[in-house]
Formats: sequence, structure tokens, C-alpha cells
Amino acid sequence: DIDTVYESVGALASGKMSVDELGRMADCAVKGPGVCAGLATANTMHVLAEALGMTMPGSAPVRANSEPMLARAAEAGRRIVDLVREGVTARSILTREAVENAIEVALALGGSVNCIRHLSAVAQEADLDMDVVATFEEKGKDAVQLAAIRPNGTHQVWDLERVGGAQAALRALLPRLHGDALTVSARTVAELADQAPAPDGEVLHPPTDPVNPEPGLLILRGSLAPDGAIVKVAGVGSATRRQFSGPARVFAGEDEAITALGESAIRPGDVIVLRGMGPRGGPGTVFAASFVAALNGAGLGGQVAVVTDGELSGLNHGLVVGQVMPEAADGGPLAGVRDGDRISVDLDARLLDTDPPRQGAPVTAGDPQAERGWLGQYAALVGPIQQGAVLRRPRPNEQTGPRTRGDRR
Repeated sequence: DIDTVYESVGALASGKMSVDELGRMADCAVKGPGVCAGLATANTMHVLAEALGMTMPGSAPVRANSEPMLARAAEAGRRIVDLVREGVTARSILTREAVENAIEVALALGGSVNCIRHLSAVAQEADLDMDVVATFEEKGKDAVQLAAIRPNGTHQVWDLERVGGAQAALRALLPRLHGDALTVSARTVAELADQAPAPDGEVLHPPTDPVNPEPGLLILRGSLAPDGAIVKVAGVGSATRRQFSGPARVFAGEDEAITALGESAIRPGDVIVLRGMGPRGGPGTVFAASFVAALNGAGLGGQVAVVTDGELSGLNHGLVVGQVMPEAADGGPLAGVRDGDRISVDLDARLLDTDPPRQGAPVTAGDPQAERGWLGQYAALVGPIQQGAVLRRPRPNEQTGPRTRGDRR
């Protein structure tokens, strides 16, 4: 499927595969409409939209153009008219309790790392006074993983649909949820969960028999990420070290890093730093997932760690630390890292540290000050990634966004 194609880019770069072979693989992997076969960002957010109570029950995951998808779409069209007539607004559904329910589902399924900033943005736009990153961190202390959907395991996303999808996950997690949270169906989470199938024990496990005794997502903190960073620990794999320490190799973006990979300039034991790729630094969060996939395709996935403030795909696996906060464009520790600094990742202690600790001037991969139009306005007005990177009004005399491009290395 499509994540195999992503990883084969690394095989191509390292000379292990030809362009024709990669093309034939792509022809087999992309067979029709829809999203990927794993629990990447799109499928994760489909499921979390249902966990938030913002879709009709049974909407996620669902195969593209299938009868269930068309039926749920028709139900949604009818129901949204009724919601308008009834005066039910999005903010009456998107409560703190709804966001906490979605966080529980994300932890249990091992969703995409991107769901944390998306839920942070939802909370911001819904005017909720909550720290979503800290809530993930707190709830993750005793959460467990209930499913192993690709890239976390061998099951694919249609297997999750087959055993009941989001509703089955909500039923399994009900003791940890706010069961009285209202959904757009006019029924509560508990009322819907009562009608959902129980965990089948193969694709979706009960909490008493989890796939892993820890959550699928971890928040790390430390001298390199005082505001947090995220690891999709469900995709780390048993062959990858849970403690990793090595010299930093700093790149301004994934193209430069992929070139170094093709030149065999990245070695086992390195910690690759891709920075300046956050919402302000891009501007707009820049994709770092292709390099991570290329590492795996080149056979270095279990031997190299990656640390970035850029965007990752939910399909990425290996020791990859994403959404390092604050982002390099805001200055701080990530902006100060230099080649050769020692970076340490400890999943058990949930730490991300650098030696020596440094601070730095803002670093951006793009050139925010040169942007015009909507992207230029975004670069000037976007808030911090830990608050969802939503647009905000500047306060009087406030500097918004980096004023200079900074040192790309």
C-alpha cells in the first residue's frame, strides 16, 4: 500500500530500486479513491471527528464510495438541517469533555501525531480554556493501546471498520470517557456505545487485554522540548531502541537530508534534526515524512533517530520525534542545536534532551517575510503550534512571527 511506496523512495535514493520498479509499485498501491490503508492523519481525524460527537454514528472509518459512506452522508445532510432548526451549534458539541473523549481514543488507537495539534486547534476555535498537549500527557500516564492498525501493526483500516470502527472503540473505552457528552445525533456517547459491538479481541482489544500496556502516543519533554514533543510510540516497533543517544546532524529541510542519505552521508547512530519547518518557519508546517520513510527504505530506520518541528505522516514508524515545541522559528533550544551536539531520547522516562543545552535565534526553512497574499498573512498571524497554530489577532506592539530568516544551519 501507499506507505510501502513512501518507504521505497529511500530504496531509490540509495540505489536499491529503479524508478520503473517504484512506478510499478505505485500503480499497485493506489487502486481507487479514498485515503491510505493505515491509521495516518486522515483516517485518524475521521475517527476523532466521530469521537468528538461531530459526525453521524458509524461514519469512521469507512471505505470511499461504499454504501455505508453514502448512507452516512445522506444522514448528515438531513441532520444538519435539523440542527440549524434546533439551534444546536458546534460549540454545544465541542466541549472540554468531547475533546477529552477524542484524546482517549487517539491514545488507545495510536493515531497520527498530527492529531494533537488538530485537537489543539479545535479547542482553540471552540474557545475552550484547556491545554491539549498537557491533557494528552496526563491521560497517557495510565492509557493502553487497544489496536495495531498499520503502520502500528498488521491490520489495515478497513479491519477496524469491519469490527465496528469508532463506535466500537468508544464502547471499549467507555469507563474512561465522559459518557454524557452530547453528539450531533442528539444521543450521548454512552447511549451510542451501548449499541456498538464489543471489542472482537483480534483487531480491537478490550482494555483488560491490550495490544500494548502503554498509549499509542507519548509526550516527551526536556531541555530540547520544554513545551513538549510527540512520539507515535505505537509505530516505534520492538526492534527500535527505546533509549537513543547520538550526535546531531542538522538540516534545513528534508530535501537536503534526502540528498545526504543518497550520498551515504547519514550513518547509524546519528540523530537527524530537521528544523525551521513548523507553522511559522515554513511558513505553514512543512512535510518531513518523506525523509523518515526514505530512511526506512534505505534500511536505516532502526539505526537513526529523527527530531523535527515539521509535519509527519501517521504512516511514519521508527524512532521519530515530531512537533518539537517551541518550533525553531520561535527561537529556543531547537534553534540552537549544532552539528555534533548530543541528543538523547528516552521513551521510558519520556525525555528529549540535548547536551549542551542551547538557545538560538529564530531559524526558518522558508522565508516568511518574503511571502505575499494569504501565506504571508498566515506567517504573520499564526499562533504557536502547541495551541493549534490557529490565526490570532496581534496585540498592540506585538511582534508576530520571525522577523528574519535566521541561520538555515
